[in-house]
Amino acid sequence: MEEPKEEARGLYCGLTGCSQADVVRGDMGVPSSSEWAKLLSWAERRAQGEPLAYLEGKVGFYGLEFKVDSRVLIPRPDSECLVEAGLAFLQGKDSPAVLDLGTGSGCLLLAILANHETARGIGIDKDPETLQVAEDNANRLGLHGRASFKAGDWFDGLAARTFDLILSNPPYVVPGEEMGPGVKEHEPAAALFTPPDSALDSYQKILEGAGAFMGPESLLILEVGAGRVEEVSRCAEELGFPTAGIHFDLSGIARALSVRL
Repeated sequence: MEEPKEEARGLYCGLTGCSQADVVRGDMGVPSSSEWAKLLSWAERRAQGEPLAYLEGKVGFYGLEFKVDSRVLIPRPDSECLVEAGLAFLQGKDSPAVLDLGTGSGCLLLAILANHETARGIGIDKDPETLQVAEDNANRLGLHGRASFKAGDWFDGLAARTFDLILSNPPYVVPGEEMGPGVKEHEPAAALFTPPDSALDSYQKILEGAGAFMGPESLLILEVGAGRVEEVSRCAEELGFPTAGIHFDLSGIARALSVRL
């Protein structure tokens, strides 16, 4: 690891619940023998590149705590700009309907519902195992009454209706593209990678099906890879969806594109 002390500190805090400041001060108590054994196990797994979020089984996103494991992509701060844009769009709307395509952990949908008290939504994912994680998160956050989940490949099997807001963080990493350590080895490939011969495959499928689920006042927000917003925007406009806005992540990178009919 490039920063072994920071990694060790993160593992210890994740296991015991103490703060980084407690560790720096040395005010962290004496771990039990079982805690030490688990810490060593975590250290071995972390040394192999397994993400800390999978070791802890949780991650923070938009001020909420989400359960995660190897069945789902780990929510990242980069994606929070989709939630911010979605909430800004829904402000003042009563009981808006939200659709999250490729919901994974449910983080996008559930963050919207947690911050808009009348919104209701559906999360779609083609992997039933993934939906179990999303449903657990809805229950943990007390949102199971306003969130439902359905297995499907994008819009397949979903009855046509109008949603106020559609969100998606589709697979957009081109195979062979450089990624952070441990990502391609441990996070689900289906949630990360595009087909080798079509970097826009997921966007095309979403845009081709979205018309049956949007009205003139609806908004579709798509997460995009760094440096690809113009490419995705051209694809959307060719399919009849003019750009409504570009949204930037915390690093100032264009990370999401919103379009309308």
